[in-house]
Amino acid sequence: MNYRKIGLSLLFYAITGFGVALTIKVLIGVSAYSALNVAVAEVLNYKVGIITTVANLLFMFSCLFFDKNRRIIDYILMFLAIIMFGSVIDFFLYGILSNINFTNYTVRMIVFIIGNILGAFGVGRVMHYNTLKFPIEYLCILLEEKFGFKFVFTRYTIETLCVIISLSLSYMYSLPIYVREGTIISLLMFSYIVSWSKKIGE
Repeated sequence: MNYRKIGLSLLFYAITGFGVALTIKVLIGVSAYSALNVAVAEVLNYKVGIITTVANLLFMFSCLFFDKNRRIIDYILMFLAIIMFGSVIDFFLYGILSNINFTNYTVRMIVFIIGNILGAFGVGRVMHYNTLKFPIEYLCILLEEKFGFKFVFTRYTIETLCVIISLSLSYMYSLPIYVREGTIISLLMFSYIVSWSKKIGE
């Protein structure tokens, strides 16, 4: 077990959580998955990080079900990373950033882009070290191996469902719309930065 890689992976997991917190804070829309988590958090009156943790754990248990070559240590590490990820989101969103207000739209857009870059960069580095896995991406890989569903198809299906459910909750409970311009920016930027970040040092 490479403890250095595990430590760096956890660090970049945390950086991703900080990036997510920034994108949520500025209120110009978030990624499809975050849009669902924020909407559910508002409906249930829970913190976003807690909802994100529960959602990621559900994906992790789905991975356990489909993973024929499961290694317990991998899932223990994934579990710890998921808990830390949600905790980091809440620490920044409801702690460090709680008294900071971004009123200028240009500033909000800049902060959103910075958050998106940090989040995507963190994901790419975690994928580079290949010691921790993100539950959604890993589930997509497992479904491709088991049923032949293409990774991209499954990932975009999940994204689409997240958008539909988030918009439905906003309509049903008179919540703000979380699928906005930031969602489109995230869609355009995220994959490119993840790919670039993953290749650094290869």
